[in-house]
Amino acid sequence: MRALVFVALSLLGSACTKPAPPTLSPKRAAITSISPDGVALDVLLGTTNPNAFNLTAGDVTAHFVLDGTIDVGTATFPQTITLPANSTKDIEVPITLHWGDIVPLLAIAASDRPWVPYAVDGSLALGGDLVQLQVPFHITGTVTREEILRATVQSIPGLPGVPLLPGAAPVPGTIPRGKRAPPHGSR
Repeated sequence: MRALVFVALSLLGSACTKPAPPTLSPKRAAITSISPDGVALDVLLGTTNPNAFNLTAGDVTAHFVLDGTIDVGTATFPQTITLPANSTKDIEVPITLHWGDIVPLLAIAASDRPWVPYAVDGSLALGGDLVQLQVPFHITGTVTREEILRATVQSIPGLPGVPLLPGAAPVPGTIPRGKRAPPHGSR
C-alpha cells in the first residue's frame, strides 16, 4: 500500500511541476534606417520553449543606447506569438525609436571614428493572465559615422553651406543646390 501511495504522490508531484523558463538568445539587431526622426531596427530573437506545452510571448521592449552615452530611448512592440512546445522559434521584431535630442549626434558626426557602437537592452514578455515573466536580452553592434552624419545633416534642411548628401532630396519650397533664386519682384 505504501508503494502505491508513493507512486501516486510522485505522479501528482511531477504533474504539478513548475514550468521551465524559456531561453532567449539574441541573434542580431540590424539598423534598417537612421533619419532625422530617429532610428529603426530589426531585432531577431531565438526562443526555445523546453516545456511540454505551448507558451505565449507578448510585447518586446527595447532600450537603445548609442556610443555608450546617448540614450536614444525605449520602445515597446506589441505582439502575441505562440512558442510551440519543445521547440525553437525565431521572432523578428521591428522597433522604431525617435530621437529625444539630436544635438549629441553632432559630436559623433564631426568625429573621425568610422564606427560607433550601440547597445540594445530589452525584454520579451511571456505568460498569460495568471503568470507574467520578463525574459531579458542584450545585443551590441556598430553603426557607421556616415549614417549618423547623414541623419544629422538631413535634420537641418536648407542650412546654407551644407551640401546635400547623396540620396538626400531637397526640402520642398527650397531652391536646389547650384540654382539661383530669381531676382526680387521677377516672375
